[in-house]
Amino acid sequence: MSPNQKISLAEFDLHQSEKYVLSINLKIDGLSFIIIDDQKILFAESYIWQAKNWDFATEQFSEIFKSQEFFNARYSKVTAIVKHSDSTLIPNVYFDKSKQQSALEAYLGRKDFTAYAHALKHEKAMLVFAINLNLEKLLKSCFNSIEIRHQSALLIDEELERAQHDAIIALHISPLSFEVIGIRAKRLLAHNNFLFQSVEEFMFLLLSFVQQNNFKTESLQLNISGNIMMDSKIGQNLKRFFPNIVQDKSSESNKDAVFNELKNLTLLANS
Repeated sequence: MSPNQKISLAEFDLHQSEKYVLSINLKIDGLSFIIIDDQKILFAESYIWQAKNWDFATEQFSEIFKSQEFFNARYSKVTAIVKHSDSTLIPNVYFDKSKQQSALEAYLGRKDFTAYAHALKHEKAMLVFAINLNLEKLLKSCFNSIEIRHQSALLIDEELERAQHDAIIALHISPLSFEVIGIRAKRLLAHNNFLFQSVEEFMFLLLSFVQQNNFKTESLQLNISGNIMMDSKIGQNLKRFFPNIVQDKSSESNKDAVFNELKNLTLLANS
């Protein structure tokens, strides 16, 4: 399998890998990884395939891990950042680590995973998320030490940390899906993931979330991240309904956006 995007700096030396950090973003429809020295991306690759299921994705991960020498090196730290919606937020007062597996099984209605927990830094809550059993086995077999984190927890913490406006809707857009975070008075109010097939469905789901959580479009701040152009149909509709929009510069469409986003998530995970 060949990468669809790649960065390789001349100064990258795999023999110096113990100085570097390896970060891997795992999604049902692709994988990207970066090797960084401090905050500089030295090497990076991105792979994309048609989404099927996590067992299929894990087969692709395995092929990439086994074909690339970079995954056999020793690093100062290895982080896997998983992106999916098989998760739930549990307030700390109700969280019991010994019951996280059964709690997530009840929520998702299945048992084909291992439950992990990611503590939020800026809210008294845990994001409990699923890891496919075959994926867990693969990660443990390929890496002596690896920290598994969830992308949603990192995005929530980032928005809470930088929140200045009284009412905020943070929107992270992916192809055919989006993640939305509601914040009021620097506290997490709501979080959800949605799939969509059209601009109309996208706007209906977003505006329903806004209304159900008693936000006012004219007074809130809309923070946008992900790969989106504001002159697209979605961008034009967002500007129509939301007068106060702040777009993350790393979300602008460019060839290195996927790697810059992963670097930002990695720095958040390791801070």
